[in-house]
Amino acid sequence: MLASLFVFTGNLLLALWAGIERSRPTFNWDDYRKLDPDFLQEHWEDRRDLTGLHMAGSFIIAVSWVLLIIPLLQAAFVLSNGGRRMLWLHSMIAVLALSAATTEFVARLMHVGSWNTGNWISSDFYLENWGGDPDQPNGIGWKSLEITYQLTQGMILWVDGWEYFAIFGIGFCMFLSIRTSKRGVLGQEMCWAGMGLFIGLLSLADFVFLILRFTNWDTYNMVSILMTIMIRLIFLPCWLLLLAFKLPPAVQEFNERKISSETQPLTYDAEPVVQVVSSPTPGDFTIED
Repeated sequence: MLASLFVFTGNLLLALWAGIERSRPTFNWDDYRKLDPDFLQEHWEDRRDLTGLHMAGSFIIAVSWVLLIIPLLQAAFVLSNGGRRMLWLHSMIAVLALSAATTEFVARLMHVGSWNTGNWISSDFYLENWGGDPDQPNGIGWKSLEITYQLTQGMILWVDGWEYFAIFGIGFCMFLSIRTSKRGVLGQEMCWAGMGLFIGLLSLADFVFLILRFTNWDTYNMVSILMTIMIRLIFLPCWLLLLAFKLPPAVQEFNERKISSETQPLTYDAEPVVQVVSSPTPGDFTIED
């Protein structure tokens, strides 16, 4: 439940940050694409005003992925019946959860680091005129800062992209495990498993649209934003919240079955009595015989 709360809160803060940044009256896409120095200077000043919101959202999301490891590993252990059922499949869930948490944590910290460094450079360095006419500043410093910042974000994008594949892999493996299970470990779990698979497919599609933005930004960027909002603010927190209610009873039942199997006394059936009939010998006969 705590992981669900952190996922929702962190993504909500980042969504608010992105919405405020893009909805400012001073923001203009044409000036941004032209790398207008005056616009970039004002844009970095606006970014500094939203530093707290951005850093809080990034850190909360980083922590949420660390918290996600615990319930996912517990679910994989219970579904595998303590490692005695489809070990390869449930090991894959654990590997995907650990790798996604690690890469997401590192990517968020890298993002915060590049953000803070950019804010520091924009406020303390001279960026108005590099090697140009003193009477006509060329703004090369502001252009270089923005280009470097976007290149850094592009590098983080591919590191962050592993999260989408991991969510798809975890959802698919959970669905396959529950679909082939004969015992209802997590209660009425097929709807929950289907929801996890649906979230995984949406995450995979979201990553595709995220890449297609570079071919047609205006179209695919809006689609990617809508899908991200649906996944991060609605479906994924709800899926984790349902898991929070299903997992404790499943773990308790698993522990009870384990204790019962360990403490149950062994019973042995009585060995059948075998009557051995010996063959007659010459001394067993008399004259009368």
